[in-house]
Amino acid sequence: MKWFVWLGCFTCVAVAVLSGGALAAKAPGDVHVALVVKDLTNRFFVEMKWGGEAAARQHGIKITVLAPEKYAVDNQIRIMEDLIQKKVDAIVIVPIDGAGIVSGIERANKARIPVFNLNTLATGGEVIGFAGIDHVQLGRIQGQWAVDTLKGRGNVVILEGTTGASSAIERQQGVMEALKKTPGVKILASTTAKYNRQQAMKVMEDLLTRFPAIDMVLCANDAMALGAKEAIKDARRTMGVVGIDAIPETLEAIQKGEVAGTVDSNGFDQGFVAVDLTAKYLLKDQKPPKDTLVGSGMATVISKENALAFEQSKTEKFKKFGIKVE
Repeated sequence: MKWFVWLGCFTCVAVAVLSGGALAAKAPGDVHVALVVKDLTNRFFVEMKWGGEAAARQHGIKITVLAPEKYAVDNQIRIMEDLIQKKVDAIVIVPIDGAGIVSGIERANKARIPVFNLNTLATGGEVIGFAGIDHVQLGRIQGQWAVDTLKGRGNVVILEGTTGASSAIERQQGVMEALKKTPGVKILASTTAKYNRQQAMKVMEDLLTRFPAIDMVLCANDAMALGAKEAIKDARRTMGVVGIDAIPETLEAIQKGEVAGTVDSNGFDQGFVAVDLTAKYLLKDQKPPKDTLVGSGMATVISKENALAFEQSKTEKFKKFGIKVE
């Protein structure tokens, strides 16, 4: 698979659009887009926020980025209801639950507010387009790295993302595709920790009690990898932990030898592409493609050998957009 960020021209494909035809022209400064993500305490979504804000600056539009204080799709819907009342021009949504968010999208549809779907698929309602990374490929990369590192033999446990979220389902699919091809790799358990660090720590504590011999832990995001790492450290056990997202805390843990690796899911570019396409729809009546693939910044596992170089390249990228990384 080729990994690209599609920012320019797009192949013409069918696209779901809100009824009512072309939008009335507005000056950029009068356009207000809201980006609703899952969790702004997670650095991955902070970088997605930065990407959305960078695209908004390029178009000269106003952007508001929000996330629920408590990780629940009902709280995302409440945010959407408030945005509808404020009559924003468009909402970009990253659903916690693809099915659960549908009522929020339908309310925006009724209010004739365009909705763009980002990262995690919504299963209903009308959206002007979808952009996201290939989650299946992220899982394949992670799973194959585990197989190679274990040399085809070992015991593995898997911490899955939020049940029902397309990102979690697809990452799990990719991991399983890689692992099932290797009979010598035994999957001891595969269970959700809801993309949450504290939940992952609790789940991992239970798994460590149940299984005396674990060689590797595959986590569907870095937050869970960091939680698993703490549980392993407290239990004074040793095993490889691999996440997905390539957030700075994980990169630091990799360099310290506390985490084995992570896979870049490129939150910044996902946020940038979604807001860029939404702005073009509002300002120029350019209909987004139905599906836009956002590529990974590094389509391989980031381990101790390349973690520092990757982190430096990421920092330089942010600087180009005027973003100071603390």
